[in-house]
Amino acid sequence: MMIRVAQAEEQDLRELTRLAKILWPEETDHDLQTTFKETFYRPNEISIKALDGDKMVGIAIFSIRSEYVEGSEASPTGYLEAIIVDESARGKGVANALLENGIEWCKGRGCRQLGSDVELDNEVSQAFHQKSGFREVNRLVCYIREI
Repeated sequence: MMIRVAQAEEQDLRELTRLAKILWPEETDHDLQTTFKETFYRPNEISIKALDGDKMVGIAIFSIRSEYVEGSEASPTGYLEAIIVDESARGKGVANALLENGIEWCKGRGCRQLGSDVELDNEVSQAFHQKSGFREVNRLVCYIREI
């Protein structure tokens, strides 16, 4: 497997949406495409794709946050919003390639730290983060109540 990483573009929307459905199956194609389109035009966000030949096998979304990031000691802070790898390409370095590319993008924008978050039941993602040098800084349970 020869992985090539590049910034995603509007022509990639169909494949970005296909991969995003792995992480967010409840989201509509339209909502996901709208989200990706926004990252194409915001200077503080980027969608990065991983390609094996012509096939998109992974995506990552990074942002630059100036507001408080849990556990961060610096501002701005890079933020890994999402990283998704097609099941057929897992365990082959795709996530690492996406992460390293995103880290370089964040460093180029003055960041010294990279934040991220993971759902409590997503043990695969937690293991990836720990293996990739992230340290856990907090556990949080969020609530909402209709009023």
